Amino acid sequence: VGVISMPDRVTADGIAELTPAERTAFRSNVVDRLVVLADDTRAIADRAEALAAEAGDPWFDEMADGARVDQHRAEYAAAIYAALLEHAETGSDGGYLATADATLTQAQAVVSRRHAALHDPDAARLLDRGSNPTIYQYGYLHWADELCFWHKERIEAAHVIEGSTETVPGCAY
Repeated sequence: VGVISMPDRVTADGIAELTPAERTAFRSNVVDRLVVLADDTRAIADRAEALAAEAGDPWFDEMADGARVDQHRAEYAAAIYAALLEHAETGSDGGYLATADATLTQAQAVVSRRHAALHDPDAARLLDRGSNPTIYQYGYLHWADELCFWHKERIEAAHVIEGSTETVPGCAY
């Protein structure tokens, strides 16, 4: 019907197809803003962690971890895009893939901490694939728990930058 709710995401392959002017605009309109978002979210996560430590309440811990993983997500996306832009411009990833990998490791630590502290006494229904009473025939946190979309983006970047042929996960049941 001609209604666009959000622009299409630029793919890993698509970065290489951008003109120099489009790459410059993408860097300032997307990557630089992701860096600002990460910095702002870091401040929120730091404060939330301090409050959680004071409160000694697992719900506060969950909120702090949520802010921290949001920070890491913005950092990760910025690093992946920066690597792709750098590769398109210089043929090198500029060290950004290593930054993305380190951020992924930090995010995995947060997810593991949450996994160990799920509030549901039957955590399997949140995480495991299989039949359940919803339209989603897998636990709704399954792909988030595995950071599937993060891995997907890293593999897509590796295809472009490193010539990898690793299979891109589908992140769907």
